[in-house]
Amino acid sequence: MMEYFARFLKLRSLRDRAVKFKCECGYTFNAKLRNWWRFTSHFELKTTTFFWKNVNKADLVFDIGTHIGMHTIHLAKIAKFIYAIEPEPNNLRLLPKNISINNVEKKVIVLAYVASSINGFVDFYVSPESTGAHHILPSNENSTYFKDKAILKVQAYTLDTSLFNILRVKPCIIHVHNPQLFPKSC
Repeated sequence: MMEYFARFLKLRSLRDRAVKFKCECGYTFNAKLRNWWRFTSHFELKTTTFFWKNVNKADLVFDIGTHIGMHTIHLAKIAKFIYAIEPEPNNLRLLPKNISINNVEKKVIVLAYVASSINGFVDFYVSPESTGAHHILPSNENSTYFKDKAILKVQAYTLDTSLFNILRVKPCIIHVHNPQLFPKSC
């Protein structure tokens, strides 16, 4: 029993090690070992297919909740320019590496904040299980579930503010990972 437990602890400690994976399109990604499942088949095929059909070489795209850049890299190969919005520090360490290794540095800018319904600081939940499941905590969230969890204070901007400050334009078409957290400003 102790041997099994020792192996379990070793595997658990390895899950946060960054390793290189290749996606089905041939792009290379630095990702945590626990994200191996994202590379076993075409990740979010319907989303990627939507991009291929609806994004063209003249488009400027905001990838909100960029994670480690899986959609960002695919989009950078077909769009004019990508603004990759990602607030989580561990993802922010891997994202520039993935942009660089796939040779899209000239087509992507990383914005280290979160899109929200407010400009200011928000509570941001960092999931211990999934590097892609982090999210803003609603201001009325009083749940004891989050009491002992990793909560960061992160900079937040509305999409209106982001669009105006970057492009001097008003909103757009948006791809959202979590519709229930969709900013009210849109």
